[in-house]
Amino acid sequence: MSESENVEVETQGPQEERFWGLTEFVLEVFPRLSEAVAAAPWDIAQRVKYDDNIRLGDKVDVAFDLGFIHGLQYVMEQLNMRLVATDFLNKPENIRQLATQYNRLLEVFEGYKRGNVNNPFELLWITVDVRDKLIAFVEELIKNIATQR
Repeated sequence: MSESENVEVETQGPQEERFWGLTEFVLEVFPRLSEAVAAAPWDIAQRVKYDDNIRLGDKVDVAFDLGFIHGLQYVMEQLNMRLVATDFLNKPENIRQLATQYNRLLEVFEGYKRGNVNNPFELLWITVDVRDKLIAFVEELIKNIATQR
């Protein structure tokens, strides 16, 4: 095998392996993850706002859910900054749980932007599902804070 063939083989592989250093860095502590996904609700809402294939009522629903997700992000950020929830939010399993939900939302959004998601309702559904999962996560966070007091 020639040297150029080696290079080609090395660059192929799953996407997560190509960016494993960045992924691991972002998933090390909650503030990095939070910063990485902070603009996601706004970006998604702006894209949906101008999509003629989505009914106005559905646009309002998705904007509401994205606003709710943004609000949950804000609550977690504030609790972390005030050192009330730092231990809980920085547990690797909790960071991974949050990252999984954000990743689900962003994968569908990126597919939607590229035209790989033909049905806009998939984006609407995932927004509701992620919102509900984040609500459950914040409920666990609050229960954890309550048991510490």
